Amino acid sequence: MSEERMQVLRLLEKGQITHQQALALLEALGGADDPSQELTEASTAPAASMKIQNAATEQDADMRSAASELGQGLQTLSEQISEEVRETLQEVGSEINTALHEVGEELREIGHESNLADLFSNIFTGRLGKQYRWQQEKHIDLESAINSLRLAISSRNGSIRLLPTDENQVTVRMQMCLQAPSEAEAKEMAEHCLEELQAVADEQLQLAWRVNEEAVGAIAFEVLVPRRLLVEFDLSSKNGSISVTDLHANGIAATKNGAVKVDGPNYGDLRIETKNGDIIVTAGLEALAATNKNGSISCSLEPLCDGQIALATTNGSVQAELVCKEHIGYKLEMQTRNGRLNANLPDLVVDLDKRYYLRGCTSNWERVKVKSSVTAISKNGSISVRAR
Repeated sequence: MSEERMQVLRLLEKGQITHQQALALLEALGGADDPSQELTEASTAPAASMKIQNAATEQDADMRSAASELGQGLQTLSEQISEEVRETLQEVGSEINTALHEVGEELREIGHESNLADLFSNIFTGRLGKQYRWQQEKHIDLESAINSLRLAISSRNGSIRLLPTDENQVTVRMQMCLQAPSEAEAKEMAEHCLEELQAVADEQLQLAWRVNEEAVGAIAFEVLVPRRLLVEFDLSSKNGSISVTDLHANGIAATKNGAVKVDGPNYGDLRIETKNGDIIVTAGLEALAATNKNGSISCSLEPLCDGQIALATTNGSVQAELVCKEHIGYKLEMQTRNGRLNANLPDLVVDLDKRYYLRGCTSNWERVKVKSSVTAISKNGSISVRAR
């Protein structure tokens, strides 16, 4: 387009000439097939430009609004994360203080019982002597009237194992590993540091062993129990594991710095506690309460009657496999502070599902014979509950 024609169009746009005058001038200049079409295009161009400008302005406003909302959302998320981090740090600090307090209490107990300076001096100079290992075995025959066993074992630096036997006697094997200047002194130490109780009352055999603080070393227990006995146990160990296999039993198992493992099809109420160790339960049972600090909980369970299954850990995961049959129903509650939740049970109806909390029950809950309420809690770990 020539400069002269552009000048005519600019005059028309500014309103200095009329449309008819512009058309006459363009026809006089020549060089265009259709001057009227040229004027139409020129007149619509400013409107199109204005529409484009308005659309760009609206788009820019939308982008500013979206950016503002995104910024507010990120700020809110940052505040939530900061609050959760602060709460987590406060909880961790509280747990560390509790652990330090427990360690201090244990050191004070040791200090009351012996001279710490002399103890460490003896350890590093070798005056405590070398380690002596041997096994003591005890057999306790059962009268036909005895139908149950009450067993209590408290050990330090040693494991505890309960196993079934077809014999009609209780067999107790104690693996000694004690440090002393001589073998004779080691055996003398064993006699003084090992407290024992044996009694019979109301058709029940009562057995108890306790390793006191005089022991320098470890004493491990392995107890073979006749299958026909109903067993009630109370087991505790510091720096040692506990395992119970295939018994008709109920009771308590607690450790510090050791794992707990229970396996078998016929248990009653079980209470398991550990610090710094895993809990593994594969069992048919009536009820279970498993509590852990600094360790995972792994269970494969079949409820035998109405009851509760409570699984809780502070720093570790919870994994539970549950037997699902027509006569068994579950009510489920899961909660964590930092971790994932995964619930996969047949016909599970979830009535509340949040990021860190889930609640529901199986659809057969109202009509089943066996109702089991399952609670799984972890402060810093994932939780998985699924069908076995």
